[in-house]
Amino acid sequence: MRDLSSLELAVADHLWQSTIFAVAVWLMTLVIQRKRAEVRHGLWLAASVKFLIPFSLLVWIGGPFSVLQHAATDQPPAFYEAVSSVTQPFSEIATAPVASHAHETRAKERLIAWWPATAAVVWFAGMAAVLVVWYLRLRKIAALMRRSEPLEEGREVELLRSLARQLRVRWRVRLVRLRTAMEPGIFGIFRPVLIWPEGLSELLDDEHLEAVLAHETVHVRRHDNLTAALQMAVEAVFWFHPLVWWMGRRMVEERERACDEAVVRLGNGPAIYAEGLLTACRFSVESSLACVAGVTGADLNKRIRSIMKPRIEELSVAGKLALALLGSIAVTGPVAYGIVHRVPVYGQLLIASGPRPSFAVAAIKAARPDEEGCLFDMDSATFTVRHCSLMNLIKYAYNMRPRDPSIGGPIWLNTKFFDIQAKREEKDVETTKHLSSMQQFRQNELMLQSLLEDRFHLRVNTTTKEREVYALVIDKNGVKLKEVKPAALMTPGESGADYDMPPPPPPPPPPGGASASPMGKAICIGLCFTGSHQLTGNAAPMGMLLAWLVRYPEVDRLIVDETGLRGKYDFVLNGVAAGPAPTPDAGGPTSEDASPSIFTLLREQLGLRLKPKKAPVQVLVIDHAEMPSAN
Repeated sequence: MRDLSSLELAVADHLWQSTIFAVAVWLMTLVIQRKRAEVRHGLWLAASVKFLIPFSLLVWIGGPFSVLQHAATDQPPAFYEAVSSVTQPFSEIATAPVASHAHETRAKERLIAWWPATAAVVWFAGMAAVLVVWYLRLRKIAALMRRSEPLEEGREVELLRSLARQLRVRWRVRLVRLRTAMEPGIFGIFRPVLIWPEGLSELLDDEHLEAVLAHETVHVRRHDNLTAALQMAVEAVFWFHPLVWWMGRRMVEERERACDEAVVRLGNGPAIYAEGLLTACRFSVESSLACVAGVTGADLNKRIRSIMKPRIEELSVAGKLALALLGSIAVTGPVAYGIVHRVPVYGQLLIASGPRPSFAVAAIKAARPDEEGCLFDMDSATFTVRHCSLMNLIKYAYNMRPRDPSIGGPIWLNTKFFDIQAKREEKDVETTKHLSSMQQFRQNELMLQSLLEDRFHLRVNTTTKEREVYALVIDKNGVKLKEVKPAALMTPGESGADYDMPPPPPPPPPPGGASASPMGKAICIGLCFTGSHQLTGNAAPMGMLLAWLVRYPEVDRLIVDETGLRGKYDFVLNGVAAGPAPTPDAGGPTSEDASPSIFTLLREQLGLRLKPKKAPVQVLVIDHAEMPSAN
């Protein structure tokens, strides 16, 4: 079966989240059934707006404020996995590709390849149909307005102006008379117009007229046409969701009841107000349109009963605080989640938090055009580059992977190639020998950043974008790693935190079959190849495994650690592709790899799974670069 795309998963998750939110609002309205209708209307409005604002957007807003961007977190990632499982259940549908039965998979994909396009066409066709219906209704109102007669004086105008002052309505409400039997109603949002049918005033005395006009003025004060427009937008976009239309009916019902309650609180007698409504309804042959806030919306019988026998209870202080707290949590909760949900993303950019080290001397020259490939070589004293473009150098210096995107840069970024010979300060050589291999590797990257800034006048910054990543999680059958206590085996000054940035990929075993450590140590501590296709973990933290995985040729995304595993582990992973990952100028493997998929190997042998998801990650922005200055 074809895997769902990220867009399809995002839409499914958003619909699920919005539906759950709407159901929660419905339950809350049942609890406060005897409270003011304006409170229930506000809750339904929040449920409707939720369909236009995905939780993922609020999480993304909180992402840039995270203080955990470059550090591990003490919060167990299992908590975030639980939250993701509830709020994004459809993300589980997208499983990683498996190498076996490829021809069957391709055949199935061809059979259902039409599905996304068909769904998009049906969605937009339905949305267009709804918009056309609204447009025709608006045209009908516009046509009626053109035939209307403005009223500048009379008892209706005087009462309307008095009510507008009493209710402190900010906008001037114009009154127009229409020669049709349509019920009274407010049209417009920022320039409201009260449509008044000719002949209705003669049937109403001053008390009844004031009550009916008060109802319409309350609509203006409450901005009911604006909230109705928002609901219309939701219905147009999510026309296929029955809950959206049901919510629209609930909003109209609570909107009218809220206006009824407000009119009675203004001092209009319930009996007089009810008589005015009934007179307007008997007079009006046509009801107001959906884009007009009229007087007879919702179930008129229920409204009359509630007007005559009001049972309104005020919200207690505790109730108001509870609603305010729940509302703030609904908004700030996802933002806060985005702030703290920055568990380590392996493969992120290396950005210095303080002064960077630099080489003592460096010679840069143009590379010979007949050379091929990009080669890096380093030891405790020297750092050598052969035939690398500026893009190669930037990706190495900022811990970017071969296929990681960047923004900006000169046109020769990938077409001019350079050789570099750099040396450390003599006093730093001895100090460097006592650093772990990972610390040496990180220092070389930071020194190259300094070199690029000094000689290429490189200026960069970063931006945060939502990107597809893999989340490493524990498989449903459980983890298959053996936890150990290897403190005595670790090199002094070295810990799992040293591997938050990926180390160089492990080399293949040397001739003769002797194992070699990826860190260059004689003893296999951490990760090492113990066979042509066998990777062994010896007291390896999860960070070290992820640092290796993120450079694996088959893994084309960054990785988020959501396992919650904080110890050191022994394991053996058979069937992996031996040899280094592609060089910075390579685009990944160019032919079909006969070895099993790394996704299958992880699940079957280690009890771990790479789950596709989206997360905010850094993207490098190249603001400026020049050809290198003289040596």
